[in-house]
Amino acid sequence: EIGADIIPGNSGGPLVDKDGAVIGVVFAESTTYNHVGYALNTKQVVSEINQAEAQNHTVGTGRCTN
Repeated sequence: EIGADIIPGNSGGPLVDKDGAVIGVVFAESTTYNHVGYALNTKQVVSEINQAEAQNHTVGTGRCTN
């Protein structure tokens, strides 16, 4: 949870600290509270990317139909 005004189009954008370092990825605004948004921290995002990359493998196309 972050104190911020999230607007449409911010989802997927970087959350940066005062020094300009990326510390997360924005994904939503609160529908209940003003000036509240939500973001995943960088550690969470990197973990998910690494997990997805580890599952990446070639698969067959199966039998084609006529």
